[in-house]
Amino acid sequence: MKRLLGLLLVMGSVGCGGDVSPAGDAASPSAVQDAQAARYNGAPGTPLDTGNTPPAPAAEVDLTNTEVADAGLVHESPAPKILTLPPLRSKAPLPDPQNISKFVADPIPAKTHSPEYKITREMFEEVLTKWHQVSAEQWQHGYSHVAMEDRTGTFKLKDGTTVQWMVKPGGLATLRMGSGTTVYLAKELIR
Repeated sequence: MKRLLGLLLVMGSVGCGGDVSPAGDAASPSAVQDAQAARYNGAPGTPLDTGNTPPAPAAEVDLTNTEVADAGLVHESPAPKILTLPPLRSKAPLPDPQNISKFVADPIPAKTHSPEYKITREMFEEVLTKWHQVSAEQWQHGYSHVAMEDRTGTFKLKDGTTVQWMVKPGGLATLRMGSGTTVYLAKELIR
């Protein structure tokens, strides 16, 4: 079965020999392959017609048997810029820790690698006062996230509003406000 599959793959790749030259005019295997490639792909060295504009050609340099140092190289253009995420447009007002009437941390999941990682009210007050608001895009794509170690809970404000919170090891947090708005926080800003 494996041999049959191998034979079919070879026949499908090379062909069944429909364009065979007469015996007196035998062509080399590479010439036949070049002719087949030209027939299916166009002349050698031309881009394939995929219906799309081909990308800019890559520069090719052959440094075989040459003595080239960095000083002799010409830099065509600067390296591409690193993607920067948009800044946060406006900051949502964060609750004042003095207005928290009740703080509750959910039980730590049984399957955790860091059972000692707990969020206390004092630690959470630091999140509210010292951490930075960032955009959702920056929070999701600009920072490393530690999986399976989120700590969650709620706190209630003196006006009766309940806010859900989540803190990740490594300095990331979210607040889901009573209005449904999610605020994204990071311990350190990335530049």
